[in-house]
Amino acid sequence: MTQEPRTYRAWKALVRRLSRPLVGGDQHERLRRTDWDVLVVLDACRLDAFRQVANWPVEGCTSPASSTDGWLDAATESGVFEDATVVTSNSRYAEHDLGLRDLHPLWEDAWVDRLGNVTPEPVLDRVDELVADGRERVVGHVGPPHAPYVARVDGEWLPVFPEVTAWHWNPEREAFEQLSQQAAMASGVVDLDRAARGYHASVRSVWEVTAAYVARMARAGATVVVTADHGETFGRPRDWWLVEHPARCYVPALTRVPFAVFADGERRGAAPSSVEEALSALGYAEGAP
Repeated sequence: MTQEPRTYRAWKALVRRLSRPLVGGDQHERLRRTDWDVLVVLDACRLDAFRQVANWPVEGCTSPASSTDGWLDAATESGVFEDATVVTSNSRYAEHDLGLRDLHPLWEDAWVDRLGNVTPEPVLDRVDELVADGRERVVGHVGPPHAPYVARVDGEWLPVFPEVTAWHWNPEREAFEQLSQQAAMASGVVDLDRAARGYHASVRSVWEVTAAYVARMARAGATVVVTADHGETFGRPRDWWLVEHPARCYVPALTRVPFAVFADGERRGAAPSSVEEALSALGYAEGAP
C-alpha cells in the first residue's frame, strides 16, 4: 500500500499543532438555531468551490472538524442529530452514537464499484421519499464531491481517474487492496492540478443534481439547509500545502464550508426574494438535470 512521504507526515503533524487553537466552529450551533426539515451534507465541499459553482456569495460557516470522523465526533457531543433520520453513503455513521431515529446505510446497496462511490441520486431519492411521507429532520449525506472524484457527463457519472482503480475505496475490500486518497495525492500517484480540476468538476456536477431536489423540497414547504462536513486541499499555499482532508488540521480550506438555507419559499439572509430566484442565482434553472 502506498504510504505518505515522511516529509508530508511531518508537515501535517506541525499543522495540527499550529492549527489547534482554531478548533471549534459555528456550524453545529447554527444548525441548532435553524428549524430545518432537511439537511443536505455535500461531503468534502469547500466554501470557495461551492461559491464558484453558484456564481453568488453563498453564506459560509466553520465546521468543527477537517474530516468526517471528527465532524461526527463533534455531532455526538453537540447532539445536533438527535432523533434525526440519516440517509448516507458514508459508512462512518455506523461507528458513532448520534442518537438517531433511523439510519439508512446506502453504502450497502447503492455502491458503484467502478466509481468507488455512491452517486447523489440514491441518497437524495430516499430523502425525497422520507420527506414526502412526512418524516421530519432528515439528513442526506451525499458522497461526492469526496474523492474518488466523479463528474456527470451527458447524464452519466464517470470517474475522473479511471486508471487509478486502487483509489476507488470499497468497504468490502481488504485493507491491502486499498489506496487512500491522501496517500495517492501526497505521493504523486495522482497529479494535484488534475485532482483540483476534477474536484471542481465534481462540485459542479453534484450541485446541478442536488439543486433540483432542493428546489422540489423547498417549493413543497420544507426548510432545507445545504452544507458540508469539511473541505478538501490540493497542496497549494492557501491550503497550507496539505492534500485531501487530513484529520485535526483546522485550516480554513478544510473548515470553511457552505451554509445555504432555503425556507418557506425564500432563502434566508439573501437578496433573492423567492426560492426560484435563489436557486437561479446558485446556478440551477428549472428543467435542469
